[in-house]
Amino acid sequence: MAKMNRAYLSLVYNGRDISVDVAPYVTSFSYTDHEGGKADDLQVILEDRNDLWKNAWFPAKGAILKAGIRTEFHSRELQMDCGVFAIDEITVQGPPSTVSIKAVSSFTAKSLKRETKTRAWEKLSFRNVAEKVAGEHGLTLFYDADKPFYNRLDQREESDLAFLKRVCDDHDFNLKISGEKLIITKGRTMEQASPVFSVERGKTPIGQHSFTTKTFEIFKGCEVTYWGPEKKEVRTHTFLAPDAPAVGQIYKVNQRVEDRAAAIARAETMLRRKNRQEITGSFDLMGDTGHLSGLTGMVSGFGVFDGKYIITEAGHTQTRAQGYRTNIKIRKVLNW
Repeated sequence: MAKMNRAYLSLVYNGRDISVDVAPYVTSFSYTDHEGGKADDLQVILEDRNDLWKNAWFPAKGAILKAGIRTEFHSRELQMDCGVFAIDEITVQGPPSTVSIKAVSSFTAKSLKRETKTRAWEKLSFRNVAEKVAGEHGLTLFYDADKPFYNRLDQREESDLAFLKRVCDDHDFNLKISGEKLIITKGRTMEQASPVFSVERGKTPIGQHSFTTKTFEIFKGCEVTYWGPEKKEVRTHTFLAPDAPAVGQIYKVNQRVEDRAAAIARAETMLRRKNRQEITGSFDLMGDTGHLSGLTGMVSGFGVFDGKYIITEAGHTQTRAQGYRTNIKIRKVLNW
């Protein structure tokens, strides 16, 4: 992967490219790319000794920013598209006089996230539902997951984003808004992808790093109840993790599903959701536009923490003092 320690902000404000205009004033910027469930965000800090940004150049709230990070490596220019954002917060402070602009993914700042709805979806696959919701908000759907079919699926006093996220969680799908795309992928498929980065102690230039392993809210199995039509009684199905210890808690899902097939699928999905945060970590690295959320890589040289990980959050930051740095948050991939 290409490494560099200097990055430049590409910025389009309400359709106008202002990259060259703002460059002399940018003291730092950061872009955080989340795996799913959270909106990506952008922050730009500008010096304002001449009070330009407090007056004629003061940004409009809700203005649309299209951002990218440009880097140069061996005379070759690389560009990372960060997406489309809406200005959410502006802070003026001093001394020294600065203006801080915070922005979030533009579509999550609109009705997709804020407007609650109650409605029923009938005789549709989840892909059909996601496609209809995406169309209502002017988004293009990218779908790479199973297509569970519903006779009826209820949305009760939920925003469209919260509704889709809830159903995705039920199936271990990952949901993300990136630019003008609604992206739904299968969590296990992402974890099984071939590693595309590596962090090796003693070889990879690493700043600070950390690992955490926990036992609270980690379970050896999951129990789901379902209706058994043969004997007309409520039955249970328990899924045990392949590497489950001899002792440990069983997580019990407090919601009955329709049949045994659904119980089998739900038990494994819910246990994966509970246990996938068992081992997590973070690395402060040289700036690298190749580190993106959802990518997998190998970590070595850290003893019991060695293994395959997936990036859950990638923060790309440029400051005048430290140059371009990338901070990644990772979780260890389950082996089942």
